[in-house]
Amino acid sequence: MVISGCGVPVAPAYQIQKESLAVHFVSGNPPHLAIRADYRLANIGNSPLHFVPLTLPGEKDFGLANLHAEIDGKDVVAPQHNPHEAAEDRRIPLASAWRPKGKISLTLSYDLAASTPADPRIFIATNMFYLNDSGWFPAFMGFKAFLSPPVTRPNTIDVSVTVPSDFRATASGRPRGEQKHAGKTEYRFRIGKSGFDPYVFAGQYSEQAVVFGDTRVTFWNAKPLSPSDAQEAGVRVFSVYQTYAKAFGALSHASIFIIADRDYNDPQNKLAQVLLFPPPRTVFSPFDVFVKPVVDEPFPSFFIKSALAWTWFGHEIKPRPEAWLLARELAEYAAVLAANKNRKGLIISAMDSYDRGGAVEKPVISLSVGDPDEQIFMGRMKLILFFFALEDKCGQQNVTHAIAHMVYALRGEEYGYPEFRSALEEECHQDLAEFFSTWLAKPGIPPDFRARYGNSSGPK
Repeated sequence: MVISGCGVPVAPAYQIQKESLAVHFVSGNPPHLAIRADYRLANIGNSPLHFVPLTLPGEKDFGLANLHAEIDGKDVVAPQHNPHEAAEDRRIPLASAWRPKGKISLTLSYDLAASTPADPRIFIATNMFYLNDSGWFPAFMGFKAFLSPPVTRPNTIDVSVTVPSDFRATASGRPRGEQKHAGKTEYRFRIGKSGFDPYVFAGQYSEQAVVFGDTRVTFWNAKPLSPSDAQEAGVRVFSVYQTYAKAFGALSHASIFIIADRDYNDPQNKLAQVLLFPPPRTVFSPFDVFVKPVVDEPFPSFFIKSALAWTWFGHEIKPRPEAWLLARELAEYAAVLAANKNRKGLIISAMDSYDRGGAVEKPVISLSVGDPDEQIFMGRMKLILFFFALEDKCGQQNVTHAIAHMVYALRGEEYGYPEFRSALEEECHQDLAEFFSTWLAKPGIPPDFRARYGNSSGPK
């Protein structure tokens, strides 16, 4: 918020004028990633600053190590953790006051070495690695002062990825070329102002592509697909993309990656969990049977539909932390619509799964990622039923239109339950406050919904 005539915040404030991120894969046992982040920062506030607040990857989930900081080319004290703040929150103390209108150059470097699925945003193996679009890079914070504005990212972010020469790499942003040197390849990308947050995926893969107009479906595999299998799979994926684009709005850059491969260094098959939430416009599936379905709608195919839908609900619009489960189940609901399965059968199945959940139910809006799996599972089933209950109350078309309007109105911004309810109320012309409270803030499935679908008895 700015209220002064010259546009200068009347509070402590700074902005990022320039940003670049470099990711370097370092082979070893285990392998790790060397990260370097370079910034030019400007003090745009009305007072001198004595520290720079930011968040960094956690030591537990990301394996953060060897943290180093420089300001204007000189070593400084590494970012310090305040015990009264969140674990990831840090401060870089400044040796001298940073005056208004002054600029500083800041470099942060550190290693990441996560190799277990403790966090779905990172995975590193000897022949591939994956960084989702949050958590692994520094995030700068504003000051906790009245009228102090948030820190926004610059108009462009440059990303470079250096990997062994037999790796391929993709990242958010537009490719800007590659350079080979001494058995390594550096891939360069540039993220625009409206682009997705930085993500990186790289590994030892062959590449095949199927093009549909201005949409490209790319397959990465350890062993190439046959041309006919690649074409068949590409048609299926593009069909799902068209369904979502029509329902929720077309993507600005339609480039879809499919990683369909079992051949990775993950003997316990944990990668399926790690890649549950894929980067934007990208589908990761560890299943190799989706190319030739053996039944009408196999789970791998549904997984792909859900993963594609996450682009709209996890990246085109971004869930606030408290809305993480809403975003996840919006993607599942979209996959259900795309699969065009028997509606009543799905409802009865979801109710049965909810009833057999085996946990003390926690209200959906109170669930966190740290809650027991059994409670989260019950919350997931209840949210899916909630979407069907919304269809009963408002009509499926109105629900779909409301979701599309929310995506259009909030593209690039965050959302939560209030925004979802507002979009639905506008489309349905109803006050849904009590409906939301009954389903999301109270335990149990409403009796009228159970009776409507022939399940009035509830849990056995």
